[in-house]
Amino acid sequence: IIQSFSFVLFSLFFYFFNKNFLSLSYSFILSFLTADLFAFYILKKNIKFNFNLSQIRTLARIAIKYKSFPYYQFPGVLLNNIKENGSTIFISWLFSPIVLGNYSFSLRVLRMPLNFIGFAIGQVLFKRFDEIKRKSGDLQKTFKRAIIFLSMLSFPFFLILFLWGDKIFIFIFGSKWGIAGYYSQIFSPWLFINFIASSLSLLPAV
Repeated sequence: IIQSFSFVLFSLFFYFFNKNFLSLSYSFILSFLTADLFAFYILKKNIKFNFNLSQIRTLARIAIKYKSFPYYQFPGVLLNNIKENGSTIFISWLFSPIVLGNYSFSLRVLRMPLNFIGFAIGQVLFKRFDEIKRKSGDLQKTFKRAIIFLSMLSFPFFLILFLWGDKIFIFIFGSKWGIAGYYSQIFSPWLFINFIASSLSLLPAV
């Protein structure tokens, strides 16, 4: 959430004060740095860093115990980053800055609320999956129900976006952003699937 919000702020800053074709790349890098610094601040505020030999040994034992965790998490994280940012890089290579600007604006507008909602739903589902795993260990039925629930919840919104995305953007942001609304219509099916997948992305960590 911090990363997405800071990306929007940095993008607006570079748009008004230093507009060039690398502005989105700068915004992307700075937003990740901001999120990392914020996470470090929260961690330092809530956990006292006073390492000694005993604590280092304890951390080493924990790392060995959960050494398989990165093997399950890394592929998903890598693919998710490629999915999130690969399209922007390819569009910047293949099309004009105007196309990239409309595409990026459309994604920023749509991803902000989707990220907030998806994160909240993901936390609830994670807790539910963890409870079921501790009781029965069978997550298959719950996983299928979660997919059906998320599909029914989000389908009306993405259907409206698919049918009238350009008109909605023109009504809210003005006629010059009609192309961005048209782009949102094109990739609304992808956003629909991405919303469901991101809400369930914490399942491998259960």
